[in-house]
Amino acid sequence: MAINGYYKTRSKEISSTWSKIRNVLNVREIIGFSGWFATFAFLQFLFFSVWVLFFTLLIREESFAASPFQNTLQWICLTTFYVNLRKFVRKAICPDLLNVQEHAEIFAATSLVMIFSVNIASYLHTPTEEPLYDLGYALVPEQDLHSKWRSLSDTMTMALPFLCIVQTLPLSRPERCKLICHFLRLATLCYGLRTFTVALTSLPGPAPHCRLGSNEYDPPKDWIDIVTRLGPAHGKFNTCGDLLYSGHICYVNSALLLYLRQMDARFQNYSRTRWLFGFSYLFTVAILCISGRKHYTIDIVLGIIISTLIFFHFEHSWIPLFIQYEDQYKKSKKEKYEDNFYDVEQGNPKAIVTL
Repeated sequence: MAINGYYKTRSKEISSTWSKIRNVLNVREIIGFSGWFATFAFLQFLFFSVWVLFFTLLIREESFAASPFQNTLQWICLTTFYVNLRKFVRKAICPDLLNVQEHAEIFAATSLVMIFSVNIASYLHTPTEEPLYDLGYALVPEQDLHSKWRSLSDTMTMALPFLCIVQTLPLSRPERCKLICHFLRLATLCYGLRTFTVALTSLPGPAPHCRLGSNEYDPPKDWIDIVTRLGPAHGKFNTCGDLLYSGHICYVNSALLLYLRQMDARFQNYSRTRWLFGFSYLFTVAILCISGRKHYTIDIVLGIIISTLIFFHFEHSWIPLFIQYEDQYKKSKKEKYEDNFYDVEQGNPKAIVTL
């Protein structure tokens, strides 16, 4: 009897806890949102697949010559499936989700172009025995080649946006979609600007696989490799020479700034604790990148500066903040002028008294 009473009490506690969770979270809405979010991710996977297979199946001569009809048919079927699924999704989703989907497509296209630039940098890279002198390298010991900590910076970089999305689950769908669009816009701009810097000056790669004599050094062999090697898109960071500035840090810093600002706007308590956590997270990723010799210290510092400036100018819109302020200033100045010297109701200029 005592055991049965215990289980009944425990069951009531679990039921009460679940009721509280349901009061905070709209479970049905979250499940639906998660399904559409997974669909968007699948669409971007198809987008990358269509691009890569076009060159590997139809353009690369040895592959196309082996089975031209089968390769063509495979690519046409995959492309048709992608186009029709995309049309169906765009018609089925609400405006808020459509905005997320459009931002995700812009981010995917920008990431693709950025990866081209990364592959060009890797193609032009000249391996050396030792990297350039770096103050961060002098202060932070290098990880072993097969250290279990080597992949931790990549994991922390890829996981942070999803951890931040979990924090948005109590919000309404419009608010959640707006925050996701903000992050995708910031990441798109960071990657877009990075496209113009990574391939301009070829710096010797400090990573072990980029050193002279490394068996893992494998740069792109031709232009088809440059446009089809999409390792960074799925977390395989084995390129060389794509250093200035750090994409890892831009990604992490943008997500942290957005998360911390939004949390401060909604929850005033523990603000300092959250910002301390954010700084610690960013500092940890930076130290891991330096100790893993994935970036020079200047790449890290510039990544923080550039992503911070992008955040404060483009947090809410694709239009830079200084242009928005200029337009608002002109509008307010015009309204003030009309209010002082123009009778809006009568449509006549007001009398101006001069002394």
